[in-house]
Amino acid sequence: MATPTVPVHKMRPNDPCWCGSGQKFKRCHRPSTERVRPGALTPMRSVPAEIERPHYAEHGGTDDRDEPMVKDAETLDAMRRTGRAAAEILRQVGDAIAPGVTT
Repeated sequence: MATPTVPVHKMRPNDPCWCGSGQKFKRCHRPSTERVRPGALTPMRSVPAEIERPHYAEHGGTDDRDEPMVKDAETLDAMRRTGRAAAEILRQVGDAIAPGVTT
């Protein structure tokens, strides 16, 4: 997809659309840009006490645990098989796609 050479907020309605469709901007991408408007911030709601806070809530960072969450060998094996199957599917799709192929 093409990137706009003119910022979308400076495009006029009758300019050709930045995406290269050949349509006027007002008929192509302008309706989608009009839907995005800044909104008002709402106050944060408190979380009920019965809901446990996640372990990362205090520092807001990544998972810094040293031990893996899944220790069961059977589950790990299933995850590895699933990963191999997904990688094989992606390899086959990569071999089949080419410019001009649509889904």
